[in-house]
Amino acid sequence: SGGAVPIDGSRILVTQWDKSHLVEVTSGPGGGDTGLVARGVWTSASLGSSYAVPIARDGYLYGFSRRFLSCVDVESGELVWRSRPPGGQGLIGVDEHLLVVSDDGSLVSVEATPEGYRETGRLPLFDRRRVMTPPSFAGDRIYVRDLEELVAVDVAPAAGPALASAPAPESGDGPLSALLARIEGGSADERTAALERLEADYPESPVVEAGRAHFLYRGDEPDLVVIGDMNGGHVPVPMRRLAATDWFHASFPSPAVGRWEYRFGVFEETRVDPRNPRTVETPEGARSVAVFGEEAPSGPPTCPDCPRGTVTSHGIQSTVPERSYKVSVYTPTGYAADGEARYPTVIWAQGEAAQQFGEVVAWLDGLIGRAEMEPVLGVFFELPDAAWWEQSRPRFEEILAQDVMPFLESNYRLAPSSERALVLGGWSVTNMLLWGIEHEVGAIAAQSPFLAEYFLDRDLQSALAGEDLDMRVHVDWGSHDQWNPDWGLDVAGQSVGLADALREAGADVVAVETPGGANWTRWSAETGRILRRFFPPPV
Repeated sequence: SGGAVPIDGSRILVTQWDKSHLVEVTSGPGGGDTGLVARGVWTSASLGSSYAVPIARDGYLYGFSRRFLSCVDVESGELVWRSRPPGGQGLIGVDEHLLVVSDDGSLVSVEATPEGYRETGRLPLFDRRRVMTPPSFAGDRIYVRDLEELVAVDVAPAAGPALASAPAPESGDGPLSALLARIEGGSADERTAALERLEADYPESPVVEAGRAHFLYRGDEPDLVVIGDMNGGHVPVPMRRLAATDWFHASFPSPAVGRWEYRFGVFEETRVDPRNPRTVETPEGARSVAVFGEEAPSGPPTCPDCPRGTVTSHGIQSTVPERSYKVSVYTPTGYAADGEARYPTVIWAQGEAAQQFGEVVAWLDGLIGRAEMEPVLGVFFELPDAAWWEQSRPRFEEILAQDVMPFLESNYRLAPSSERALVLGGWSVTNMLLWGIEHEVGAIAAQSPFLAEYFLDRDLQSALAGEDLDMRVHVDWGSHDQWNPDWGLDVAGQSVGLADALREAGADVVAVETPGGANWTRWSAETGRILRRFFPPPV
């Protein structure tokens, strides 16, 4: 988002999505018809990536950098301080205070001071957290709205303390919880002894006891959060600094069986858990791994003697728009020698990640080599990153229909549509699913589908009107799959809704929840189930 904020008689702060610019406007030569000349004073990334319009107060700017409330010196553009609390999407200035609607739906008052983040009041308003509009102030009232409600808050002098003491987060029972309590509330000698015990007895993290998983971190950090499958995958949870120490702690209810991938965050930087040696590489970088209960086998079958298929990459020049897309094709052993046979086909929409992190080629080699599935062609379709976000981008199904499928049908021996399958995940589900229905593919797998709020009620219902689907469908999601109210994202609930809608339209649907979150380890573990069902070996 962008905007302009007057600073004084000649200077204006111009904001754009990822940075802000201070511009000085003066009159003089070179000003053209207006006689005005604009000169850039500084550019800063400390205010940006937010819908919030910064506030100017007494030589300082207050605004957001992503979800971090920040203070910037007007003269230099240098960051003075930033704070993760209260989070949010917008703010206004009232007298010497900033009013913010926080991430948890509270109206928060913050002192406008360069000395640091000083919260002076907090009033919970909404259970939901999707508040995109800054508050308004008129007379003696503050008005706040979310997508469904408008709330008016009367302003009056405080009759008591401005802030109540925040309750300590739930820690649970057990030896570690008791130790943390002594660190927080014990005498000086008890605290010293407890800290020594904490370092000696708990060298690894997380610690599971009494039904909770405790995450521990030691380091002198100004800000620390944990982000992972335990809380929807994207929502950062602040870790609590133990009083007067450099230790941080957070705890969550732990599952009896499952696997969480997570990382720690210090402002925009993320890092793995230094107290956990188990990590995994993902498309977004390294993640720490916490395993609960007995971990089920998740990788492809071991088959050292199985023949290996071949993967060939192609650059396809698209007509919508004019650019090249990468498509890789897996051909099983024997394909070249058998020059007449046509092969069933599996199309992975997230092609490169499916190969690298989902180990799909190893799955195909293993299952085909062990005669656990019919030989197939595997197609790995990948859009360049920019195509996901450009406003003029063509929809996936247009590229597939006009460019990719004609190329494949001209260069490979594909069986008819009824013997083709789509394996979809994440954002690719919405449009590719509609393409699959329109072109009557024989099978569709949707793994942890991210569905737009209107998709189930509008687009899918329209596509299914009058349809009698002769299609096999697999839908899977994790017990700790992605959930984010700011994005309208509830993968578990939307997966159930998708399965129900396709089942009502006549499809043969298998819907399954498995332990874990939205990650390639869990998705890869389902690959065998999907391929065996869609392409059983010939009898």
